[in-house]
Amino acid sequence: MYALLHVLAWSTPALAVPETDPAEEIVPLDAPADTRGTWDLDNAGLHLVTADPVGKYNYWLAKDWKVQSGLIRARVKVSGKLDSTLMFRASVPEGKPENLSGYGFSFEGDAIAFYRWNDGVVVPLGAATKLPGLQEHAEVEVVLWAVGPQIAAIVYDGATLAQLGAIAVHDSTFASGRVGWRAHPGQGAGTRLEKLSVLATEVSARAATPGDDAFGDTRLVEIDTTSADRLPDHVEVVERGDALTTVLASPEEVEQMRRRGVKVRHQTGYVGRWAVDAAYRANVATPFRELPTGLDFSPSYKDADMVEASLRAMNARWPDVTRVVQIGTSGQGRPMWALRVTDHPDRDEDEPAVLLDGAHHGNELLAVEYALDSAEWTLEHQADPRVAKWIDGLDLWFVPMVNVDGNHAYWQVSTDTGRKNMRDTNGDGLYEFWEGVDLNRNYPFAWGTLGENGSRSWSNSAYYRGPTGGSEPETQAMMALATRYHFTAAISWHTWSTVIITPYSAEGQQLRNPTPDVPGAVADAIAATMPVQPNKKKYKVVREIYDVDGVDQDWHYHENGTLAYIVEGSHHNPKDATIRAASIAGVRPFYQGLMDRLVDGPHLVGHVTDDRGRPVQATITIDEYPLHNGENWTSRAGDGRFDRLVLEPGVYTVHARAEGHGEAIAQVTVGDGPTEVTLMTPRLVAGD
Repeated sequence: MYALLHVLAWSTPALAVPETDPAEEIVPLDAPADTRGTWDLDNAGLHLVTADPVGKYNYWLAKDWKVQSGLIRARVKVSGKLDSTLMFRASVPEGKPENLSGYGFSFEGDAIAFYRWNDGVVVPLGAATKLPGLQEHAEVEVVLWAVGPQIAAIVYDGATLAQLGAIAVHDSTFASGRVGWRAHPGQGAGTRLEKLSVLATEVSARAATPGDDAFGDTRLVEIDTTSADRLPDHVEVVERGDALTTVLASPEEVEQMRRRGVKVRHQTGYVGRWAVDAAYRANVATPFRELPTGLDFSPSYKDADMVEASLRAMNARWPDVTRVVQIGTSGQGRPMWALRVTDHPDRDEDEPAVLLDGAHHGNELLAVEYALDSAEWTLEHQADPRVAKWIDGLDLWFVPMVNVDGNHAYWQVSTDTGRKNMRDTNGDGLYEFWEGVDLNRNYPFAWGTLGENGSRSWSNSAYYRGPTGGSEPETQAMMALATRYHFTAAISWHTWSTVIITPYSAEGQQLRNPTPDVPGAVADAIAATMPVQPNKKKYKVVREIYDVDGVDQDWHYHENGTLAYIVEGSHHNPKDATIRAASIAGVRPFYQGLMDRLVDGPHLVGHVTDDRGRPVQATITIDEYPLHNGENWTSRAGDGRFDRLVLEPGVYTVHARAEGHGEAIAQVTVGDGPTEVTLMTPRLVAGD
């Protein structure tokens, strides 16, 4: 017995699967629909006319009809790229069109695949199936069966009815929902949905059980250890316990295991990096090796605990010039650690401060290694007169892991997460892997100024900028550190475009650097000395690699005049240890060249005092380097110090202005190296 749910139909040749009674299956298109983007239905079929200006989720979803178990079929006229999705068991929360949930069968050029949407975040249900030449057919048709958690589809040529391919998956997250169509950004303009029909059975799907999260190409599977001897030889054992053994397997291998008598207790598509990284598992308790000359951090990538252990190991080995400092606490309560390297690390001194950090994006493991290596290399070579100058003359702050929560999620929850922190954006008390804030879109300067181009207001986006600028505790910790020390230079390591990005990155706001462009010129000079990287590329200096706003580099520069750089490494978390080591060595010349430039190049070192010799926090300007974006670069409150790199020796006119004080002006002749000047700003009101 079949019960009619809903059909959308237009005049078209016979379907590849023989038709049932049209009275049960086919009805006129007369129901309303929820849409994203502007859609039109004409004689050729349904198609997207205008895409929504925000995001990529343009869809047409039948509003009043739902299907649990049954048959769905759709015919598509192909023109240009075939890049569309048949939606089913779908839903959209009222007022949140971007939070699409449900299943989709997708045409992806010459491939087909099943996906699941959770509040707008998409995860694959197994691997895509290649169908060579699929989009060369003028018409294609898909016939899809959904019976409880079992979902299968067959694709046919629309003219000859020849079968082109099939695909099947298992998922029990959604038991029922609506049908519809989604147009991807790459879909050809002439592509049309010619027919969409639904035939539902009265057999009700069982209740959804999302606790058994079976999706993706790789599953993390728990089995009874007593049946582990029946595992196929090629299945990787991750962890063996007395009662349960954890293995990695494909969906097909899970079925093979069952058929061999392996007792499968649980499987999930949430696979943390720990499960797929044998080197990490082997070295998690010993993240470094002791060498006669220093510490070797190369055995594996590191989580937050391993980073802390590494910093403490450097402090233990070189206690006279290091100090481990907690600079903040993450949203989940994890400590944020820094290693301070200078000649007197237990106190603030009258020195320029430098920041070197990594992993604003917690899934960029190689960025952590860049920061750790820069600290270890500096300490290991401190007997070199060149490096001794850095330690004696600079106050170096190494923060290898800014996003400790995101890194934890990447290691322990899923490799599909970790870019963002773990903010509970929907407030339900749970962390889902699409939640969180992109910390490097959260800094207040230029926050959100590029609209949906530079970052995203949608909380499930990988580029979500947060509810307000500087909303995240991790961002606040980094800003507080910078406010205290007014870093003269900063490097933020990322992966993996092989570029050095100079401020300002939010170029859509027509921001202009001082003239001349000191950050760009310094970076150009250093990059020219850097070797070809292991990916066969040379580092390029750019202002941006795509539209972006709310980044740390722009905030540091606008707030304190910091020569702030984002250095995108040559690779993203390569498993090959040789490539990893080569990439780490490849970035060293940049921070080394920057340190040399700070201690040896043309450099204006100033102090501002009142008429009693007490430090004053004053606004500093240099006539020869005009500012254009409302910058207010000041001396430090604690010691009145300011540092300004200049591009060449010469005479510079410096002004110091502070509320309640008279203006101080000095002409300073800067030579080939650091040149000091003191500006005294007399108090305008007598007394303390």
